[in-house]
Amino acid sequence: LPFCFFLYFNHYFPIDYSPSPLDVLAMTTKTLESRFEHLSVKDENVSNNSCGTYAKNKGSLSTAVSLSGLGTTAQLNNGANRSNLLKLALQNTNDNKVNSINVSSSPAKGTLSHRNVDENGDQRQPSLYDQPAPKKLHLGMFEIGKPLGKGKFGRVYLAKERSSGFVCALKVLHKSELQQGGVQKQVRREIEIQSNLRHPNVLRLYGHFQDSKRIFLILEFAGRGELYKHLRKEHRFPEWKAAQYIAQMAAALKYLHKKHVMHRDIKPENILVGIHGEIKISDFGWSVHAPNNRRQTMCGTLDYLPPEMLKPGSQDNYYSEKVDLWSLGVLTYEFLVGEAPFEDTPVMTQRRIARADMTVPSFVSPEAKDLIKRLLVLDPEKRISLDEIQKHPWILKHCLKDDRVTKRSSGSSKEVETAAKLRRDGHNVVLVSSGAVGVGLRRMDVEERPKSLPRIQALAAVGQCRLMSLWDGLFSHLRLPVAQVLLTRNDIADRTQYVNAQNTFSQLFDMGVIPIVNENDTIAVSEIKFGDNDTLSAITAAMVKADYLFLMTDVDCLYTANPRHNPNASPIEVVSDISSLEADVSSAGSSLGTGGMSTKIVAAKLGTSAGVTTIITKSSKPGNVHEIVKYLQQVKQEENAPIPMNGAVTEVPPLHTRFLPSDHPVQSRTFWLLHGLKPHGTIFIDYGAYSALQKKASLLPAGVVGVDGHFAQQEAVRLVVVQRLSPDSLNGDFLHHGQEPKEVGRALVNYGSLEIERIKGHRSTQIQTLLGYADSEYVALRENISFFQQDDPPLR
Repeated sequence: LPFCFFLYFNHYFPIDYSPSPLDVLAMTTKTLESRFEHLSVKDENVSNNSCGTYAKNKGSLSTAVSLSGLGTTAQLNNGANRSNLLKLALQNTNDNKVNSINVSSSPAKGTLSHRNVDENGDQRQPSLYDQPAPKKLHLGMFEIGKPLGKGKFGRVYLAKERSSGFVCALKVLHKSELQQGGVQKQVRREIEIQSNLRHPNVLRLYGHFQDSKRIFLILEFAGRGELYKHLRKEHRFPEWKAAQYIAQMAAALKYLHKKHVMHRDIKPENILVGIHGEIKISDFGWSVHAPNNRRQTMCGTLDYLPPEMLKPGSQDNYYSEKVDLWSLGVLTYEFLVGEAPFEDTPVMTQRRIARADMTVPSFVSPEAKDLIKRLLVLDPEKRISLDEIQKHPWILKHCLKDDRVTKRSSGSSKEVETAAKLRRDGHNVVLVSSGAVGVGLRRMDVEERPKSLPRIQALAAVGQCRLMSLWDGLFSHLRLPVAQVLLTRNDIADRTQYVNAQNTFSQLFDMGVIPIVNENDTIAVSEIKFGDNDTLSAITAAMVKADYLFLMTDVDCLYTANPRHNPNASPIEVVSDISSLEADVSSAGSSLGTGGMSTKIVAAKLGTSAGVTTIITKSSKPGNVHEIVKYLQQVKQEENAPIPMNGAVTEVPPLHTRFLPSDHPVQSRTFWLLHGLKPHGTIFIDYGAYSALQKKASLLPAGVVGVDGHFAQQEAVRLVVVQRLSPDSLNGDFLHHGQEPKEVGRALVNYGSLEIERIKGHRSTQIQTLLGYADSEYVALRENISFFQQDDPPLR
C-alpha cells in the first residue's frame, strides 16, 4: 500500500510510503510469554476412545457438543468493541512458583516447551524449568469486558491484564459442567496441545489458571470473530479470498502435522479471523497428539468426517493426519459454494461421504474444482499433500501474484506503529496513501487493469473501502482514530474549497484524529489528477503548513551516482539548492502506486518552496522516521540554546537526504496559485508589463502580447515574458521569432482566451468597445498573480 506520511511538530508534518503483526504485537508476545512460560503441566495416560461424533448446529455460536464446549467465537462483531482494543504490552514481574494443572496426552519424547521452539519446531531457548518461577495467576489480574461467545461448558470474555493493558480473550470453563459432560480429559488435552503451538494461523493459548470452580484459559484475541459468520454474511467467498484462506489453512495444517497433531475438527466455526484479516485455527478439543500418526477414534463434525472414520469395525480401523486433508476439501467446497458438499440427513450424509458423492457447481473455476476433487478422495494415501496444495495452480493464481503486496501490507503495520509513536510524542501526523485501483483489482478478482475509465473508477471505489478498512483496523488496534480525506486537483482549485480543506485538517488535529489522504480516483480523470502520490503529498504538506515531509522510496537517500552500478557513489545528506542538484535519481519506483525518484525531487521542490523541510529515506525502514525526527529536534534545540551546547547531539541518525526549506517561502495563497491549480493556457506579456507586475501592479490588456490555448474566465494560466513583437508578427509563433520566452508565474484571469485575444495590446478604456462589456479593466488582478522564485523553474 504505497502511502505518504506527514509528521508535525507545533503544527504538522507529511511522509510518503510505497506500502505480520505490529511490532508492538511481536514485542508483546515475547513479554507475554515471559509471564506465562512457567506454567507447567502434568501428563496423564488416557484412553483414546472417549470421544463421539456430534452434529453441526449452524445457527448457534458453538457446536452442539464441543469437547471444550467453547471457542473464542463472535470476538469482534461491531465497531463498538474496537474501542476496547489497547496497545499490547506486558512486563515480566513474576517471581513465584509454577502454577500447574493436570492434563492428558503427554507429548512425544523430546517435545519442547513452547518457549523452546519456533514455529518450525526448532529449539531456540533454554528449558522453561531453568527460568525463575512467576507469580500465581488469578482472576483479579484481569479487567473483564463484554462477552464474546458462549458454549456448552462456559463463555469467552474480552479481558485486559490490569498492570499492562494487554488485551486477550478469557475462556471460562466451569468444572462442574465439564465433569457432567465427561470431557475433563479432553479439556486437559486441549490445553496441553494448544499451549505448545506457535504459528501465525493458529490461535495462541498464552496460559491458564484455575480456582475452586472454574478453569481460565488466556487466549489470543482474534479481533474479527468467527469465520463462519463472515461466510454466512457473504454466502460464499470470491475465489481470490477462498484461495488465500485455504493457503493459510494449508500452512497451519502443515505445521500441526509436523508436530504430530491432528486437528480432526476443521470447519468454519472453529476458524477465527484476526485483526489483520488473517485466519486462525481454534478449538483444539478434538485434536490429538499422535507421534505414530495413527488413531482410531471417531470424532469431529459429521459433515466434515472423512470416509475412513465412518467405516465399520472402527476398533481395527486406523487413520492418519490425512483426515484433515479431507476436511480441508470440504472447507474449500463450502467457501466457494456456500454449503458443505455432503450436507443431507445424518444417514444420507454418511452414505454420500462413503461414496464421495458430490457435484461441484459450474460457477466454480476449473482450477478450484481440480483441487477439491484431489482432496475429497476416498483413499487417504491418494489425497493431494499439503506441499502440493501450496503449489497448486489455483493457489498460485490468487496468492503468488500478491506476494509483493503481502510483504508491503505486512510492513504497513510498522508504519502505523511509527505514526503512533509520533502521536505519543506530541506530533500531528498525516498519511498520504494510494493504490485504490490496485486493491480494487484484487478485491474483484480482475486479472488485468481495464482500459475503460468508468471501469477503473468503479474499481477505485471498491479499493477505497478496502484500503480504509485496512488502515482503520491497524490504527484501531492502537486506539487511534483515523479519517479519510479524498482530494482531486479540482477540490483545491477553488480558493474557498482550499481553505475549507485547511480548516478540516485543523479540526481533525484538534480532535486527535490521523487524516489519511487519498486522491479520489473514483471521479478523477487525467485533467484533474495530481499525477502522482508525491505531488499530492507535497501539496497537502503545504496546505497544512507542515514542518516536515517524508518521501519514502526504495533507497536510503540520494547518491552522487547510481549505487546499484557504481560502488563509489556517495550519499547526499543535505541539499540546500535543488536546482543545482545533479544526482542519479533512477529508482524501481512502485508497481502498485505511482511516482519514482524523479517525482520525489519535484515534490521536494514543491515542499521546500512552501517552507517544508523534505526528507527522503527508505520505505522498508519506517522506524527511521521517528529516529530522524528525534535527531532533528535535538539539533534544533542545540541551535536555539542560549548557551552553546557543543557535542550535545551525539546520536547518528539513519541515512537520509534532507532538503532544506527556502529562505523565502511562498505564502499559502501564492503556493495555491503556483502549484494548486493546473494552468489551462498561456498569456505572453512584455518586459514592461512584467516590471509593473513586480511592483504590485495588476495586468493591463496593453501589456499582453499573445495568447495560447483555450481557457475560461477565472481559470489559471501561465505567465510567460517575451520581447515586444512588431505589429506584423503579433500573430506569429514566438518561438520562431528569435524570442526566449520565460515562464515567470501563474494568474487567475478575468477574461477568457477569446476575449483576451481581442483586447490584447489595447487600452483598458477600449474594452467596452471591443467586447461590448467590461467586467474589469484588468486582465488579471495583482492578488491573483504569483511569481516563481528566482531561478526556480515551474514544476509543470
